[in-house]
Amino acid sequence: MIEASHPEPDHHSLNAANLVLKLANELISDDTVYILLSGGGSSLLCLPSDGISLEQKKDVNKALLKSGAPIDEINTVRKHLSSIKGGRLLKACAPSTIKTLVISDVVDNDPTL
Repeated sequence: MIEASHPEPDHHSLNAANLVLKLANELISDDTVYILLSGGGSSLLCLPSDGISLEQKKDVNKALLKSGAPIDEINTVRKHLSSIKGGRLLKACAPSTIKTLVISDVVDNDPTL
């Protein structure tokens, strides 16, 4: 179990993301990974893209939330500023088998976004 921060990521969120990626990169084809995707993941598992600091990512997130943009648009921006979101964790888990359970707190959420 890894503790991290929500709703705003912190150094624990970075540590969690780094550890999860490290473990994912050690998987083999005989492994099965169970992933639960739920609300809060953007904060709890946070790893900014190269060249972006945690503070910069937090500032962008605050601006997006303040703008009133729909959550699907906010999440689209978030995944482009991340080294773990947007399919990057899934890619790191290859060649293992992935089983995913998706739980959303967003009404009419499209899980492909």
